[in-house]
Amino acid sequence: MNIERRTVRSTHPCKALGHFLAAEAQRRSARAVAVGTVDGLPLAAWGDDELRLAAVGALFASGQQQAARQRLQDVAATTVESVLGPLVFTCCGTGDAAQNDIHRHLNRILTH
Repeated sequence: MNIERRTVRSTHPCKALGHFLAAEAQRRSARAVAVGTVDGLPLAAWGDDELRLAAVGALFASGQQQAARQRLQDVAATTVESVLGPLVFTCCGTGDAAQNDIHRHLNRILTH
């Protein structure tokens, strides 16, 4: 039996991604979360300073953690494969951006 965890839904991918990020931020107790390109362009974000968070996340995910943490001290990011190509999932205010199934959630949202 599947238990539905989503409390807010949307058939529009951008809105659905925003809902997902808000729920993910709450689960992680993060101040902000973002999904962006490896070049630092945001696709969606929740919380403060989304343009900056996506850019710093791309820097972090590219291996430049020290430079990223000079801009935001409590940032963590990971690259995930998606139907759109590689994307960067970034968290601020929590120690870990890694989650084994983040790519599955992103792909589910982006393909509907």
